[in-house]
Amino acid sequence: ARTGFTDVFVYSLSPGLAWCVSGEVPVSPGVKGSGDPLDAAIRSCRARGLRIHAWISCFNLEGAGESMIADLRKNGRLQVGENGASLPWLCPSQERNIVAIKDAARDLLRRYEVDGLHLDYIRYENNRVCCCARCRQAFEAALGRRISDWPGELFRGETRREYLAWRRRQIENLVRDISTFARRERPGIVISAAVFGKYPTCADSVGQDWAAWIRGGYLDVVCPMDYTQDMGRFDEYVALQERVAPGRVVAGIGVSARESRLNPAQVIEQIRIARRSGVKGFALFELNRNLMNEVLPRLVLGPTRRD
Repeated sequence: ARTGFTDVFVYSLSPGLAWCVSGEVPVSPGVKGSGDPLDAAIRSCRARGLRIHAWISCFNLEGAGESMIADLRKNGRLQVGENGASLPWLCPSQERNIVAIKDAARDLLRRYEVDGLHLDYIRYENNRVCCCARCRQAFEAALGRRISDWPGELFRGETRREYLAWRRRQIENLVRDISTFARRERPGIVISAAVFGKYPTCADSVGQDWAAWIRGGYLDVVCPMDYTQDMGRFDEYVALQERVAPGRVVAGIGVSARESRLNPAQVIEQIRIARRSGVKGFALFELNRNLMNEVLPRLVLGPTRRD
């Protein structure tokens, strides 16, 4: 708040572990032992005039214990690659998984008065999944015929195009459903999602047709992960995104992301580029000691200073 920021995104839960009170997801032992960090964050933000968004992971099982992952694998609920190996990601075509994600999000919204809900990992892990038995059954039903060469036929010709479109629908349906009940539970809530920035490539690569989510009214803003140290590339990213979803883009700046490590001068330059492009705002990933001690004190001298 002192450095001019208006919103905080607090990582709250994944399908495998909650860092808040939850009746649907196993709760972190740290929460049980030292109090509720999401409740504390909400109270702190309210006192300082900051908006707070509950940040949830949708399909990635970050934090899940090995026994939970083993049980999900045994029950065929994980994303499966073309080689038959499973990944620690829930399969988007399985109703049990979709219900679990929606129930966890709904439970959070009923417990906590947050200003926003931020969807992360709302996608497939890559462009070669999912090839599980349930996906075969569901896709063949949608296709209206059997696929004799499974999963080989998924990766060539017209079947490939139809399969990618089918994957996009699995993700979009979840975004739509979460948005619908979130707005019902908390009127005025801001719905956002962390997305891949290369559009429309990401629609096929990971099932994220985020422009369609905006057009459908399911999201208020998108937060593309524009994590790069290359200023020219960052400029290209945000310019493209603003053309695709004008007025709905919060550019993600990777201060300490896996793909980028930015010093304060580089962060300031990317803020300048983002503002010049006309995007709605920017978000810094992620809040850690470097951001607190090295970056924010410099931003308040210029880019985020409030006169």
